[in-house]
Amino acid sequence: LGSTNVDRWCYSTSKALGEHIVLAMHKVRNLPVSIVRFFNVYGPRQNPILVISQSVKKVLNGEKPLLYDGGEQTRCFTFVEDAIDATIQVAESSKTNGEVYNIGSDKETRIIDAISLVCQAAGVPLEFENIDTAELYSSRYQDIIRRVPSVEKINRDLDWSVSTSMDAGIQRTLDWARENKWWLDKE
Repeated sequence: LGSTNVDRWCYSTSKALGEHIVLAMHKVRNLPVSIVRFFNVYGPRQNPILVISQSVKKVLNGEKPLLYDGGEQTRCFTFVEDAIDATIQVAESSKTNGEVYNIGSDKETRIIDAISLVCQAAGVPLEFENIDTAELYSSRYQDIIRRVPSVEKINRDLDWSVSTSMDAGIQRTLDWARENKWWLDKE
């Protein structure tokens, strides 16, 4: 978490508050609850405002994907079907009541490499529009340079891990987008 003066941190703060409330209801009212935290989920039908979906939409529309601050930041990407599988397993297991699970890959990928994978799969050269967030947002925004979920708990409790490689997930996302022009035309 960062300073409350920086808009960026309201997202994580609001999620933490929601978890506190849900876990309090579990403890005080004995409500059966499980919490899942998703890490960089991507795939077909995703709103094209996030890095993979935005890059897919842009390259298929003949535009350059956006690369923020040079793309050295790392994320761990999770294909949507893997996230769904994990969510169902958490919901159905008797072991998960009152627990919190991170759902994601533990394989770090630089943003520039993720965009490169999209371009390769689409058969287009790696070209991008570089965005300087300091210039665009001033001090209202701070990026997280490295985001890697701890997935040991879900691996241990449910024997779950991501099964879709980024190459396969990106290819499936591209194939779906090519077949769904309405999504490519979406504003």
